[in-house]
Amino acid sequence: RLSPTRTNFNTTAGPVLLSITCLSPIEVSNSMCFSSFPFSYVTIDVISTDGQPHNVQLYPDLTGELLSNDLSDKINFNTTQTTSSTFHTLQSTSPTHFQERNKISDDSISYLGALSKVRSSPLRIGRTERTTSQPGKLGLSPITVFRITKIVTCVALSYDLGEITETASPAVFALGLIRDPSIRAVTLNGTKFRIPFFRMKYTSLAQAIEDFLEDFEGATERVRLLDTKIMDDGNAISSSYANLLAFSSRSAFGAMDITVPLNPSEDLDLSGVKVYLKDLGNSGRVNAVKTIFSAFPAFLYLNAMLAGRLLEPLLDFQSSPPY
Repeated sequence: RLSPTRTNFNTTAGPVLLSITCLSPIEVSNSMCFSSFPFSYVTIDVISTDGQPHNVQLYPDLTGELLSNDLSDKINFNTTQTTSSTFHTLQSTSPTHFQERNKISDDSISYLGALSKVRSSPLRIGRTERTTSQPGKLGLSPITVFRITKIVTCVALSYDLGEITETASPAVFALGLIRDPSIRAVTLNGTKFRIPFFRMKYTSLAQAIEDFLEDFEGATERVRLLDTKIMDDGNAISSSYANLLAFSSRSAFGAMDITVPLNPSEDLDLSGVKVYLKDLGNSGRVNAVKTIFSAFPAFLYLNAMLAGRLLEPLLDFQSSPPY
């Protein structure tokens, strides 16, 4: 099932049905903090298909393939634990800023996190290999660097839910991909580096991830209302148009970076906020006129405040000597 903010699919593991939802919050309020936070929720609900209790473990993992498709590349691995959350971090050992290889950003950092407990079940963390891991069993490896290999090495989380017939509430995980700095902008005053907007509020990424996870119930209600509004408005025209909106809304918002200057003290008010939109198709260009033109109706509908901030970098570049 597909909606403007969610993709849901079901799969089975023996006599157990897993309902997996990937939720990308589209925040339409004037607060741009979480709108600039490139994380999504992955949730899992479990129910027995035969009415009998079964021993269930949940196991999400993260590999280096989000960062590179070169199997010889080395990846740094780090795990951060706070009083209420845990997350893994993966990054190339030798990133090159603002470079792509086969449409994968070389300077990206990927994250997989969760709150420390799901229904009072302890969270296990570790590094493992998909070919040798045992259900619910993860070793705490001291190795912090590994290669992207055909025998997939990964960092993982595991919850042992024990004997259950169904989960009372979903297990919630956070998956993110961050570039920081995210933009190298050409302006009349030379080249300027820009960072994600959420950095104005959060100096600690651990706190940002923790707040994101804690806000799951609130985010779920907000996107439920937004899904209903978008689909109702679309169906008022036609069911085909509503389906198009379900496919395209996340694409528009997922392609943008809401940024502030590298040194926010230079411009602490919101006039320093600029939005950049990348063509995720063939050209790969940023703030191309045709890309902005095709996405502009979505921004005007969902958050018109972003529209002007999207045009400003384009006008800045057109006024610069390189243009």
